[in-house]
Amino acid sequence: MSVKITFITENKDKDNKNSRVLSYSETVPLLFALRDVGAFIYAPCGGAGTCGKCRVRAWGDLAPLTAEEVLHLTQKEIDDGIRLACKAVATGDAFVYVPQDAIFGGNIIMHCESREAWSTDNVSGTAKLGLAVDFGTTTVAARLYKLPSGELLGETERKNPQASYGADIISRITYASSNAQRGDNAPLTRALYDVTSDIIGSFNVALDDIFDIVAVGNTAMLHFYTELDPSGIARAPFKPQSLFGGYFGHAYIPRCVSSYVGADAIAAAVASGITDHRCALLCDIGTNCEILLWRDGRLHCCAAAAGPALEGAGISRGMTATGGAIDAAYVSDGKLHVHVIGGEEKENARGICGSGLIAVTSALLQMGIIDESGYMEKNFELAPDVFITPADIRALQLAKAAVRAGIDTLCDGINMDEIECFYIAGSFGSGLDIDSCVRIGLFPKELARHAKIIGNAALSGASMMLTAPHLREIAAHLADDAGYRELSTDDSFSRRFIERISFPHGN
Repeated sequence: MSVKITFITENKDKDNKNSRVLSYSETVPLLFALRDVGAFIYAPCGGAGTCGKCRVRAWGDLAPLTAEEVLHLTQKEIDDGIRLACKAVATGDAFVYVPQDAIFGGNIIMHCESREAWSTDNVSGTAKLGLAVDFGTTTVAARLYKLPSGELLGETERKNPQASYGADIISRITYASSNAQRGDNAPLTRALYDVTSDIIGSFNVALDDIFDIVAVGNTAMLHFYTELDPSGIARAPFKPQSLFGGYFGHAYIPRCVSSYVGADAIAAAVASGITDHRCALLCDIGTNCEILLWRDGRLHCCAAAAGPALEGAGISRGMTATGGAIDAAYVSDGKLHVHVIGGEEKENARGICGSGLIAVTSALLQMGIIDESGYMEKNFELAPDVFITPADIRALQLAKAAVRAGIDTLCDGINMDEIECFYIAGSFGSGLDIDSCVRIGLFPKELARHAKIIGNAALSGASMMLTAPHLREIAAHLADDAGYRELSTDDSFSRRFIERISFPHGN
């Protein structure tokens, strides 16, 4: 059997189209073929067919629609040739139109400087270049510095191409483990190498031009990056191959605390100034929520498996916080009003991101459309073809219950009034409305007045350790001295989790 797939994508000016052809000796799902060509389609369920996010336009010799495609696609989408990449199988000569937001060697999300501003032409004499990198589950972010002065030359961010293998770390570890058994050449590691090379190239420099690198991320991401086996992280007793704390190849990787509290959390602690207080709390919110409590001169840590709902995955019309996403909402004159990223009109909304899901749920609680148990009678339309479902509300309830129960468990035995500052870190946290978070029960109301949103503190901490190397010793001490509480085997966490599923009384 001969299978030939032609991939078509637009140039940036949209006047011309590029194409590339791959051939196979047997039938192949389009998602696998797209990965082979370097296009990493967002597939938060890892190709299981349960999320319906990996939509592509395809035609030619394709197997018939599957039950999963019929479930997730509208009749108009089917008529327009839309298929789910994970379920559509090429059986002969097929054609795939690659979405513009697919990642070819790293999709540029933003630059804070012009290309000329960080050209190597501006680096002379004894100055050297340094790179700080944060390997996030959703995005990979980096900053380029002039050393030893610490002058920031540029900043960039890319989607993490591993999202094609699943939205959460466990899905990716499962994929990596099954591929290792087949002798595969670690595609998730290659994905990180590719995006790192692309980031370095975007700064008009080569790897040889980089004098020093500080890389942070959760423990699993760092295992992928250093080609260590991450499988022990996903099963009891949750033991990683390494907690790092030193140079691995070109990069210095700060020490991790445990399998689920990584170097990113320690870097965030360094950046936040959490140790300047008698008692302070830091939450880095994402698929895996890392929670740090500074008390009695020591860090106390835990990690809550919030799942991907807070980042828009597993939601019927969920998406990441990019253009066209509903990211905020409020009630006025008894009606729901939404904000769309990019200043788009509501009619042009494409979906809803995590902060939007929280804000909309908070608003619907105020309006009485959702009750304390989370019951909602039917789908609620937010914009044309963008709606929130009872299942979406349930997914949010489980996510917020995990985070809140994690906070309650870690802070067991102390009064919330003792906490002087509440740091909210991570790209997800940047768009949060604190009042909405309190209304749905994500955060204790006592912490609202102490809340401080600090953005990507992990990258800031990596930058500080790059430009001020003595901070690496401070970070190592914080990690080595930290106490860790494993929530998966903690009965009190399980009890609190169940208690926190419902929304607070009095909305």
